[in-house]
Amino acid sequence: MNSYRVEYAKNLLSNSALTIPYIAAESGFESDSSFYRVFKEVTGLAPNQYRTDPGEKIVPLGIQGYAPFRISEAVQLLRNYH
Repeated sequence: MNSYRVEYAKNLLSNSALTIPYIAAESGFESDSSFYRVFKEVTGLAPNQYRTDPGEKIVPLGIQGYAPFRISEAVQLLRNYH
């Protein structure tokens, strides 16, 4: 569930000027601190860092935690197996 929330938040961070606390609440997080923690776990960046430079990110734990992949590589792998 958190990965879907973070994806929604990433879209808002990249495409709006909404405040981070608003985005946290809009994405379904109960507190700002849980949003920051989960966002950083998933993306490897704090929300404000992501907003500043959302470029190509490394998925911190890779596909099922085996190896790091760039997001575009991970998406392509998932498409191949979906």
